[in-house]
Amino acid sequence: GRAASHEFENGVRVARLLQDIGAIDDDLDTLKEVNTPVAKLYNWNLLLPKLRQRGVDVDQDMKVLIVAGDLDIVVDVLEQLQRSEGASLGRPGRAAGGGEADDALLA
Repeated sequence: GRAASHEFENGVRVARLLQDIGAIDDDLDTLKEVNTPVAKLYNWNLLLPKLRQRGVDVDQDMKVLIVAGDLDIVVDVLEQLQRSEGASLGRPGRAAGGGEADDALLA
């Protein structure tokens, strides 16, 4: 529903996925749960270095679109993360600790 969409837009669910694959440390405990542009910008500024470490490329234009509420860009980020994690594990399409739950998030 809409609540889930907001959590993808503001980066909270992306952070949870990063946590599931062991890519995140305590500094992401400060993520903002609200869906204001300021909160989204804050959250994505924390997430982007973690995503880059995992082989996900998000440029400034993409970040602007995410903050503006473009879910297609968020889906692209998730697909990049899934491809990157699958390749690093030698199992295409599967993230560490992933499986059907992660696949359902991308469907």
